[in-house]
Amino acid sequence: MSEIDLSFELDGQPQDCNVDGNRSALSLLREDLDQSTLRPGCSPQGVCGSCAVLVNGKFRLSCTLPARSLAGKHVQTLASWPLAEQAAAAFAAQGAVLGGYEIPGMLTQARALHEKGATDPSGADKGLLMHLQRGGSWPAIKAAIGSIESAHPAPSIRHIERALGQAAIVEDLQRPGMRHAALVWVPSPRVKFLELTLPELPPDVLVLTAEDLPLTLTPSQAELLLSMGSESRHAGEVVAIVLAPTRVQAQAVRNQVQVQVETLEPVTLLEKSRLAVASAMENYGQLPESSSAQIQTAFVAQGAACIEPPSWLAVPTQDGLTLYSNGECAGAEAALSQYMCGLEPDSVRVEILGSRPSPGGRDELGLGPLVVAAAHFLGRPIKLSLELGESARIQGRRHPAELELQLSLIDGDLALQAEINADSGGEGQLGEAFVYPASAQLGGAYRLSHCQAEIRAYQTNNPPAGGMDGDGMLQTLVAQELAIDALAQAQGIAPMDLRAQCLHPESGAAELLGQLPEGQGWSQSVIALRSLGQAPAALSLEQRDGRVVLHLDRARAASWEEEMRAMIVAAGFDDHAIELRVHSDAPASPSWDVGTTLQALVQAIQELPEEGLTQAEFTPQDTLFTAQRAAAAVHMNAQGQITQIQVFAHCGQDLLPVFTQARLMAAAQEGLGAILTEQALASDGVVDDRLRIAGLIKSRSMPQIHVQAVASDHPPIDPTAAARIAVAAAVACALTTVEGCVRPSFPARDAEAAYGVGVKRPRAPKR
Repeated sequence: MSEIDLSFELDGQPQDCNVDGNRSALSLLREDLDQSTLRPGCSPQGVCGSCAVLVNGKFRLSCTLPARSLAGKHVQTLASWPLAEQAAAAFAAQGAVLGGYEIPGMLTQARALHEKGATDPSGADKGLLMHLQRGGSWPAIKAAIGSIESAHPAPSIRHIERALGQAAIVEDLQRPGMRHAALVWVPSPRVKFLELTLPELPPDVLVLTAEDLPLTLTPSQAELLLSMGSESRHAGEVVAIVLAPTRVQAQAVRNQVQVQVETLEPVTLLEKSRLAVASAMENYGQLPESSSAQIQTAFVAQGAACIEPPSWLAVPTQDGLTLYSNGECAGAEAALSQYMCGLEPDSVRVEILGSRPSPGGRDELGLGPLVVAAAHFLGRPIKLSLELGESARIQGRRHPAELELQLSLIDGDLALQAEINADSGGEGQLGEAFVYPASAQLGGAYRLSHCQAEIRAYQTNNPPAGGMDGDGMLQTLVAQELAIDALAQAQGIAPMDLRAQCLHPESGAAELLGQLPEGQGWSQSVIALRSLGQAPAALSLEQRDGRVVLHLDRARAASWEEEMRAMIVAAGFDDHAIELRVHSDAPASPSWDVGTTLQALVQAIQELPEEGLTQAEFTPQDTLFTAQRAAAAVHMNAQGQITQIQVFAHCGQDLLPVFTQARLMAAAQEGLGAILTEQALASDGVVDDRLRIAGLIKSRSMPQIHVQAVASDHPPIDPTAAARIAVAAAVACALTTVEGCVRPSFPARDAEAAYGVGVKRPRAPKR
C-alpha cells in the first residue's frame, strides 16, 4: 500500500502522520512517535502483551493492528493513566517487577480492568490471557492488579521506572548520527553462498559484506559474516548488514536484497553428524555385572523463550567504543570485539542494559561484536534489534539429548552407568555448555560409589544449542530422578526412603526432603547442584560525591541487583545513591553463584574507604556442592492432571522475602513449562519461532503452587535454578507413576498434565 495521511489522537494530543498504511500501529507509535513503553516482544504474533494500548477505551495489541486502523481513533498508552505510578507501586510491593520487559503491557491491562471494575482474580485471569511472562509470577501479578487502590510501602524509584517502562533498555537508546542495522540471513541452514544482488540504494543507505569488513576471526567464528564461496552451518548466519537512518528503512532495503546460493542437504540427525566435544567421567569402583534399574529417555529441542528482543548499540568514543547490550556476558563480547576488529585491549567497553539478562547463545555467536565492527568501520553509532523470528535463528536452546542411565544399589550407595548424546546444532563448540554441566551433575544429590559415563555433543545444521542456564543440568538431573524412582520400584523401597537413604552428606538437602508431603498421588524430587568449578568472585566499589558505584562484568550478577542493593543499604548507604554498572572492565568475572558474589560484596563494603576505589576478590572454598538446593513434590490425580505443587528451597539469609517468593514461584512455573510444554521445533534446521509452544503457561492454566524459602545463617543464595529443575523432575516422576512407564521423550505435550496447563488437545479425526 502507498503512503497515506493518518490523523488520530494519542493520549489527548492530535497526531497527523504520513505513513505506509501497512506498517503496524506498534511500529508507528514506537519508531515515529517515541512511545517506548510499547514494546515489540513477540511482534507480530500478538501473544505476549508487551505492546498493549487502549484504542477507543478497548485493550488492543498494537503489533497486530495496521497503522491505518488508528484513523480517527483515540489511542491511550500507560503514560496517560493517572493511577500508573500507584499501580506500579502495587506491582513492586508484590514482587511482580522482576521480569520488567512485559510489565508495562500488564499495567496497561490493569488499567483496562480497573476502568471496567474487573480487578478481582477472575477478571485478572481473563485479562492476563493476553499476556505471557517468565520473570515474575502470576500470583504476584494478580495480587498487584487487585490491590491498585490499596496503600503500599514507598517503593524504590527503580521499581517504578521498571514497571512503567522508563528504565533504560538497549532497544530504546538513541545517539546523534545513529544508523540502524538489518541483517541479511542465509536463506536455509546449509548453503554455499554464491552472490549478492543489491537493489538501487538511497544515498544514505549502505550495505556491508565480509569483503567490506576486514575481520580477524577465530576458527569457531570463521563464518560469522559469510564470505562468497563459503558454506553456512546453520540458519543464523549473516551474509550482509544493511545500515539506514531508520529501522523501517533498513528492513525495507534488507527485504529487497537477493541472495544466490547453492542449497546443500542439511545434517539434522545425530547419527549423520560429527562429534563436536565429549567427556568421559573418571571411572572408579567396580561396577556391578547387571544393573537393578535402567531407563532410556530423550529431551527434544527445548527453546529459551525470551520476550525481550536481542539488542545492541555500538558507539565510537574518543578512546575506543562502548557497546550497550542485553546479552549475558560483557567480558566475552568485549574480548571478541577487540580481537575481531584488531583493537587494543580495553578499548571496547560493554555495558549490560535490559529488564534482565536475555538468555541465549548470542554472546558466543558474536552479533554484538559484529555491530562493533560496523560502528568501527563507519565511525558512527550503529544499533541492531532483532525481531522474534530473527532471534530464533541464533537463540541458544537446551540441547536435544538422548539419555540412557543404569542404576544399582550396592551397600547403601549408588552405582551409575550413563551414556548421553546431545545435539549442539550448527555451533559445535557450544557443546561444552552441555557436556561440562552434564558431567558435573551426574549423581545429583546422591552418593556415588561407582560411576562410568560417556557424554557427547554433536554438530549438526540445526539451530545452535548452548549458552543457556540449565544446559545439561536439567536433562541429567531429571533423568537421575527418574532412575531413582525406577530403582526404588525394583528394590521394593518407597522412593522417598531411597532418596533419604542415598543422599550425599554434603548436599544439604536432607532438611528439604523431610518437609515434602507424602501419600497417594505425590511424587518427589530433590536437587542439590554440584560445583561447576566456580571462578573467583570479583567486583569493585567506588564512592564518588556521596554516590556508591558497584562495578560488575557479568550480566548474571545484574539479576541479583535487589540483594546487592539491600546489603549496601544495610551497611548505611542511601539506596537512591547506589548505581549498578555491568561492563567489561571489572577485575574479573564473578562466580555464577550469588552467595559467593554477595560475600565478596560484604568484604568490599567493609573495606570501602571514604574516598577512592577499592576492589575485593573472594575465592569460594573447594566444595562438592554449590549452595543451590531445592526439593519439590507434585500431586497428580488419577486422570494424570497436576493439582498441586510444593517447593522448598534454601535461600540463606533472605534479604528480600517478597522477591524471593516471586523468584521461586517463577522458577516453579518455568520448571513446569520446561517438562510439559516448552520446545523449539526444528524442521530441516529451521526453528519454529512461535511463542505459543515455548513453555510459557498462562495465568489461569497454572495449577496451585506453594513455595517456601528456607532461611539460614548462610550468605544469601539464589536457589531458582535448583527449584526449576526440582519441579521439572518431580513432574517427570509423577508422569511415570501415572502412565506406568518412563516417557520416551520430553516435553510431554501429549500428556493429560500438559492439556491441564493449556496445551490444546488434538482434534479427533472425522469419521
